[in-house]
Amino acid sequence: MLRAIINWFTMANPDSNTLKAADFASDSAHEQSQSSLFSVLPGEIRNHIWNYALADYQDETQLYDDATCYKRPDYLAPRKTDTVLLRTCKRIYQEAWFLPWTNAEQTFYLTSDDRRPPKTTTARRMQQTLFAIAKTQTMPVIQHVRVFAQLYILENGARLQEILNLKFFYPKVITITIRHTDWWFWESDDNLRLDATWVDFCRFPNSLTELRVAFESLERKKDQIDDVARQAAQNWIFRRRDDTELSAESCQPEIMKWSGKATWGHRRWVRDETGPNKLDYYVSTVTWRPANPRTTDNDESTSSYVAGSRKFPNLNAIGYPQLADDITNVPISVILNADLPLDAPTEDVRRLLEQPSDAEDEDSDDAEEEENDSGDDENNSEDDDDDEFMDFESDVEQTEYR
Repeated sequence: MLRAIINWFTMANPDSNTLKAADFASDSAHEQSQSSLFSVLPGEIRNHIWNYALADYQDETQLYDDATCYKRPDYLAPRKTDTVLLRTCKRIYQEAWFLPWTNAEQTFYLTSDDRRPPKTTTARRMQQTLFAIAKTQTMPVIQHVRVFAQLYILENGARLQEILNLKFFYPKVITITIRHTDWWFWESDDNLRLDATWVDFCRFPNSLTELRVAFESLERKKDQIDDVARQAAQNWIFRRRDDTELSAESCQPEIMKWSGKATWGHRRWVRDETGPNKLDYYVSTVTWRPANPRTTDNDESTSSYVAGSRKFPNLNAIGYPQLADDITNVPISVILNADLPLDAPTEDVRRLLEQPSDAEDEDSDDAEEEENDSGDDENNSEDDDDDEFMDFESDVEQTEYR
């Protein structure tokens, strides 16, 4: 039975085994007084040992595909925890069974299916686990929660609030990451913009000590990222349920740069490449902290504040030039059909769409022949001309509404 319970910790989506783990931990165990680990070392030192031994790490035997928008630094593969320690002794199990979960970063993806890994945490499954941990722990504090969010899901705040409303949900730090491909109309290189409705709408747990928002785009759009990050830090204030304000007034944004593949969605985004199949990213992270912290961690403590009663400004990067390029991306199928490697030089890949195809050449020849023959039709009647014009209008209308 113990082995079945331990296996729960290696699952991306825990199920009813969660409750079995909690029940097993609540059973009586030998005091192990003959062991210096328990008779000499205080509980605080043992906790450090458990935390170190049960730390999670990336499982590099299951690396994510490079041609995705979710493979990035610290997210190269699913995370796992070695739980051999928990099999050695029931007393250790009682003290540490929940640590692989509370110490690990809990990651949510508020995105479409193609923007997240195959296995992810859901609010429903997290609630099951929280109920189980709460049976043995007064306040199961989660060290860090990460939310990757597309703007069409984030902006109204409803889906994020579903997570924040989980029972026994006590995170210390929450990071919301907006990736390059999460912005509105990034495909057409629109200037960055973000509706602030969710800032008014969402109320965060009283346990929260830091709220971090990471704004990411391409390195060439660095000025736009700095602009929206500055606007957010100066104008946005978040609130906990106890009405504590979270402010970023004195925050100095953290800057990170990284490089990844330019292939996503079966296309290579050559418009933005800085090298063969390579994109350079720029990330600015703003941190909000309690400005008037309350002394209670009780999540039942609330105020009379009504979500949405204030209005914060939207973020807008205005006046920045868009990159004019007729060739934004090249389908992977075109590259493979041309017998080019996927990491072929950018110029070679662009040339595949710059060169006219055989069909285009034939169309061009036909157009020239029609132009040469047009001189023979100069004596056509006005009625014939009107008929041709009406036919042309009909073709246009069919094209527009097709």
